[in-house]
Amino acid sequence: MPRKTDFSTGKPHYDIAELSIALVSGLTLAITALFICVAPLTGNIAGARDFVVYWATGQQLVHHADPYDVDAMMRIERAAGLPTHYGVLFMRNPPWALAITYPLGWIGVRLGALLWSLLLLACLFASVRMVWQIHGRPRPLLNYLGYSFAPALVCLIVGQTSLFALLGLVLFLRLHRTRPFLAGMSLWLCALKPHLFLAFGVVLLAWIIVNRCYRILLGAAVAMAASSALSWLIDPTAWADYLHMMRTY
Repeated sequence: MPRKTDFSTGKPHYDIAELSIALVSGLTLAITALFICVAPLTGNIAGARDFVVYWATGQQLVHHADPYDVDAMMRIERAAGLPTHYGVLFMRNPPWALAITYPLGWIGVRLGALLWSLLLLACLFASVRMVWQIHGRPRPLLNYLGYSFAPALVCLIVGQTSLFALLGLVLFLRLHRTRPFLAGMSLWLCALKPHLFLAFGVVLLAWIIVNRCYRILLGAAVAMAASSALSWLIDPTAWADYLHMMRTY
């Protein structure tokens, strides 16, 4: 349904259907944002399952302990309020992602949950905004549909790093023509969830070779090398411990 123009004022006039979509989408996002911000303040973070695992990982890293230690992780996760039916949970992202959890080791679980939720919310806002700009800034009210996309809201509630990966993909699409090196670096965020981008990665590599866009490849390599080095500084045995955990659990 196209928007109409009020010729008396020269301003666009939106029909009822478009306004209704924007209203419902906006309310859905607002309720979700309110929940993820208020829940940590009340101590109810059991629903943020993934965040609890990231926070527990950060606690282990700050104390120079193994983030894949069964007993220690279970103890920390239970103390943070994670229900017992989950069993012990580990951060299954590759070790180059440990750097994003390290700061969480310096703050409490409630403050950490709040800041983590706000960061994920910012990733969603930035991603949807950039997608809107990439597509020529179409009808702005329908842009609210992106903010209320159900899988994205689920990621917000449980504290999933998938929203970081979403931001990385959108940054790549935004920058690959004008700033290929930075576009390549942005792919590091996608590497937080590498299994989601296997097909994309194969096609991207072929595209880089055919078009000789090697600055993208260089940017990705620099980002991966820097994050791997930082993870090694944080935990020199991270890769060995990670591989043992993946084989065992």
